[in-house]
Amino acid sequence: MSSPNRPAADPVAELERLGSDTEMLSTTLDVHRELDLAEQLQHLIDRGVSWSGAGCGFVLGPGEARRTWSPFVSTVAKDDPRRASLGRIDPAGLGSVLDDGERTFAGLGPFGGDTVGWPGPVPEACVAVPVAGRQNGWAAVLLLLFDRARPEQAVVERIERLVRAVEPAVCNALKVAAIRELVIKDDTA
Repeated sequence: MSSPNRPAADPVAELERLGSDTEMLSTTLDVHRELDLAEQLQHLIDRGVSWSGAGCGFVLGPGEARRTWSPFVSTVAKDDPRRASLGRIDPAGLGSVLDDGERTFAGLGPFGGDTVGWPGPVPEACVAVPVAGRQNGWAAVLLLLFDRARPEQAVVERIERLVRAVEPAVCNALKVAAIRELVIKDDTA
């Protein structure tokens, strides 16, 4: 996974590395077609769950004040109690864990949240794949939850390759969101 402090890879070279993996190419194109960050991240989490066999998946992203992260998009309904159980997560604590390269954790790992409200048994394992998109930090984190066995390392690496391939699109979506925010502020001033 590329660090948010390192420039993004050349998108053409990254696409060439994807080779003949048609699912990878299809998802990469789907993400690049979107300008809305939520839609891009929904494509990523849907594919991550599909490839890995996870029970469900969440994308954690910054909240309004950007001090905490919470579920941004997911593969579960908006009223699913698992969304509320994950609650708000301090991104400062996640940075050191994710920067170390660890991706698979027992249970909910550093995303523990409030498991009292969790419907059914707490997942056996989770996989976290950071989405680089900001020059000074992560844009989001894909969180895949597994009811039983952990996924194979090859699956995690495939998801990481997909995330690297769409970094330029995520950066563009973040710029579009920032411009929209500036326009709204300007219009209300």
